[in-house]
Amino acid sequence: MNYIEPSLARDYPPPAPQPAAAREFDIWRLVRTVLRGFPILCGMLVLGVCLGVVALRYLPTRYTSSVSILIDPKRPGSFGEDGQFANLFVDNSKIADVELLLVSSELLGRVVDEEHLADQPMFGDARPSTLRRWLPFLKSTPILNTPAARHTRAVYRLSQMIHTARSGVTYVINLDVTAQSPASAQRLASAVANAYLDDQIQTKLDAARRDTAWLTNQLRDQRTDLINSEAAVEAIRKKYGVLAPNGGPETTVDRQAISQVNEDLVKAQSDVAVTGAKYQQALHVMRSGGSVEGLSDIDTSKVIGDLRKQQADANRRLADISTRYSSSFPERRQAEQDRAAVNGQVQLEVSRVLDMLRNDYQTATAKRDTLQRELAGLVGRVSAADSAEGRVELREAERVAEANRTAYDASLARLREVEQAGTRQDVEARIISQADLPESASSPKAIICLGAGAGLGLVAGLGLVLLFPYHRNRIVDTESAEQAFSLPVLAMTPILRKSDLKIGSSQLTITEYLLVKPISRFAESLRLLRLRLRISGTSGPKIVQITSAVPGEGKSTMAASLAISAAVAGMRTVIVDLDFHRPSIGKIFSGKQSGGVFDILLGTSATDSALARHETLPLCIIDAGSVGEPRTGMIESAKLSGLIRELQQKFDLVILDSPPILAISDPLFISGIVDATVMVIAWGSTPQKLVDEALTALRNSNAPVVGMLLNKANLAKAGRYGVGYYVYEGFGTT
Repeated sequence: MNYIEPSLARDYPPPAPQPAAAREFDIWRLVRTVLRGFPILCGMLVLGVCLGVVALRYLPTRYTSSVSILIDPKRPGSFGEDGQFANLFVDNSKIADVELLLVSSELLGRVVDEEHLADQPMFGDARPSTLRRWLPFLKSTPILNTPAARHTRAVYRLSQMIHTARSGVTYVINLDVTAQSPASAQRLASAVANAYLDDQIQTKLDAARRDTAWLTNQLRDQRTDLINSEAAVEAIRKKYGVLAPNGGPETTVDRQAISQVNEDLVKAQSDVAVTGAKYQQALHVMRSGGSVEGLSDIDTSKVIGDLRKQQADANRRLADISTRYSSSFPERRQAEQDRAAVNGQVQLEVSRVLDMLRNDYQTATAKRDTLQRELAGLVGRVSAADSAEGRVELREAERVAEANRTAYDASLARLREVEQAGTRQDVEARIISQADLPESASSPKAIICLGAGAGLGLVAGLGLVLLFPYHRNRIVDTESAEQAFSLPVLAMTPILRKSDLKIGSSQLTITEYLLVKPISRFAESLRLLRLRLRISGTSGPKIVQITSAVPGEGKSTMAASLAISAAVAGMRTVIVDLDFHRPSIGKIFSGKQSGGVFDILLGTSATDSALARHETLPLCIIDAGSVGEPRTGMIESAKLSGLIRELQQKFDLVILDSPPILAISDPLFISGIVDATVMVIAWGSTPQKLVDEALTALRNSNAPVVGMLLNKANLAKAGRYGVGYYVYEGFGTT
């Protein structure tokens, strides 16, 4: 029976002859495609090499000179006078700072001034932009040619000629300068490196001058404060009659004792600090797993020195014996025992020295505590006996004078250090490799230009060979499809992206989208499909097969969507999944069934128990079932025909989701029991020759092919390829 819309049932010309079977897209097909396009590849390769030759001919020649600068790794406050621990860690930030300083505008500005680069045309003259060179008629703003503008341009262009790079993880920085001539490159590289060294010396000299000026002013103020405070002390002595013979403290026994105890306490605190530092250092080394034999007190021990000599002799003797005898030889075992004995004596002597350090620290601490208690007692007695107002004022004035004197002495000592540092500057960097005179050009490189041209040519050739055939012969409009295959295009369904399926915070499936958006373009396309198939609830049941040429064209989704659309219209609809190899209907509807088509055909399940009913629509679903390994002849069996006839009696519309035609032969057998077959084609994706091969197979099987459904269409682009589907512009909104 024929269910094509009468307006579409016109005489189509016979299909044009198409090539033989389409070959699968695999690696060998790709290789054959490339081999067929070998002349194009060769032509593009030659063109690319020619472009490289042109670039090599017209690109300006550049020469590069290099200077290697070694940065002093010693950091401020390094442990030890020689800074032997300064190289334990590489100061990456220091290296980065030096690299930035080498290309700083201030440093390069001095190079520009010294070399008079602003007066040279290649550095100071203004250059029109590339756009203005090609389009000289464009209106341009006046270009400044003042000395300041020329200087700024020279600094910028010099910075573009400089490249700095660190040599591995060392403190060596390689400075490269690229210029148009070897002599210029060498001269500029030396000038930049020397400018950096001069900048370091000048920076230290400026810092020393600033420190000297500040300390001089500070000393002037502190000297005035010290004179005033000492004068205040003498005035208070005279006022209250407290005299200090020979400029010393008051002649009282307690005060003399306090002075003496203070001196002893200072010495005791110094001893505690020294002995404590030695002891704590030894403890830290032991706890960290280090060797304490390198400590100064242990190093200077004569006993340990003698034992170390014995230890060295024992090690040397054992090494000599080990080369001649095995470990079981008595003389070697005796040598090992002698070495172990010497090692034990060394450890005992080290432990004794450590105990001595601990005892010295404890003794110094006890002496300090005793002096502190004695001083507290003397001060208490003096305070209790000497509470007159004059004594209080005198002590306050003396404290102020002593504080001023201490501050003045410290500033004076610092001033002397700064003055000495100003006369001697430590070198923080030095040139270890002078700028060389380039013997050959650094750019352009022939191998790079030719290689880049050849690479670009090959890439362009591959693009021409691979991409152009890929985009040819894709179905993008209805008129060309109908002319090519002599079949009507029943509908064109728009592509639905994830953003289209997202309503609020919910992500819908396509079947859910049909229920939520009943007047969308997608829903209208399915209604148009039913209209053109002339499916109605009064004209009797219909059996429709939905298939495609190859997998991935969306035929299962279209079958499910058509079933939803028909059920929404009130038709009693059933959809049957006959794709045993890649069943999808059950996943789309997420139904729970006790069986499926496979189980019915095997006789393990009844038809009624395999039917899953939709919650709200007059729609039933029969999925593929518990598919194992499909058996030969199952699709051709009488049981399948009986199942379809049974469903035909119960429902207005039976939709069969069958496998792709070029993958499985099942659709050709299924077409014998259906009223209509609809071919689903992915818009702009499926090659025409594959569709033609699939339709040829259906026609040879006398299948009732009624039309095509273009799926996943980009309607915005479809309008540019033809006018066959302008009708969608009037349908609903998504």
